[in-house]
Amino acid sequence: IHRHSGKYPTVQRALSALALGIATTLLLTACGGGGDRIVRADPPPAAPPPPPPVVGPCQSSSADCILMPTADSSYQVLSGGRDTSGRLLVEGANARFETGTYSFASGAEILAGDLMVLAGANLASNTVVRSGSLRIFGSATGNVENFSTFRLDGGQLRGDLRNAGEGYLFTGTITGEVLNQGRFFANQDCYPYADECSPLASSRIDGNFTQTAEGSLWLTLGMP
Repeated sequence: IHRHSGKYPTVQRALSALALGIATTLLLTACGGGGDRIVRADPPPAAPPPPPPVVGPCQSSSADCILMPTADSSYQVLSGGRDTSGRLLVEGANARFETGTYSFASGAEILAGDLMVLAGANLASNTVVRSGSLRIFGSATGNVENFSTFRLDGGQLRGDLRNAGEGYLFTGTITGEVLNQGRFFANQDCYPYADECSPLASSRIDGNFTQTAEGSLWLTLGMP
């Protein structure tokens, strides 16, 4: 004899409600919780700024960079840096490096003309000045041999200097050895007129200074 007391449908309804509650809890947990809570991810970091554009001649990574004079003798402007396994040859050009690092693995040589390294640039090569001039307003990393004109004006030379021509340390620092076999002017921001000296001039050699019998040293006394 089967008797139905009416209590089993009540148990079934309770079990169904319990299952629904568990499913709802699991769904809210997977979504990050209930209520008004919203989980936001941090935004990705900003992309780095692009490198400065490469402007001017000598954009090969292996060929020699040969700078010849222009028809109107205007300055050839290079910016953005260079990195090449070749040489830099300045053959009568007036050129200036404006921004970036200029690395010539086979060295740099100035045969004629003028090379200016401005405040935003670095010449990262051993350099020989045969004729013409090398002027550093920014920085140079490497040894310099000068047989003509070398001028450091507010910049830095990180390397040794052999001066057999005329060397000018107007302002700035040489971090290396100096061998003077020519004429070397230190702290001469007023040369050749003493009444035009700048009180802000400051020059320094962080290294040994050696002078041969052929060399001469010119100093401005009383300057910082």
